[in-house]
Amino acid sequence: MVSGWLLQHFWWGSIFFVNVPIVAIALVLMARLVPDSRNPAPGRLDPVGVLLSIAGIAIVVFGIIRAGDVGWGHVSAMAPLAGGLALLVAFVAWERWFSSPM
Repeated sequence: MVSGWLLQHFWWGSIFFVNVPIVAIALVLMARLVPDSRNPAPGRLDPVGVLLSIAGIAIVVFGIIRAGDVGWGHVSAMAPLAGGLALLVAFVAWERWFSSPM
């Protein structure tokens, strides 16, 4: 309702300024209430897991976008979906095996 009122009385970009005081209050409360949760013994970096997760998600998203253009049954949409899902399965398998998973 506030956004509708702002759109009627001000320019369209004013609806984004409603969030400024909310975010400012949230940042102050977060700094006061949320305890530090830093791990005293962080694990190793997992570059293989990072690459598998990024590639898998990106290819699945590409397949979904492609399916919107050509249809869900088309091979140019199903191939990236299958490949991305295979990478995500490989990611889960890698993380279950790796000594310091993400």
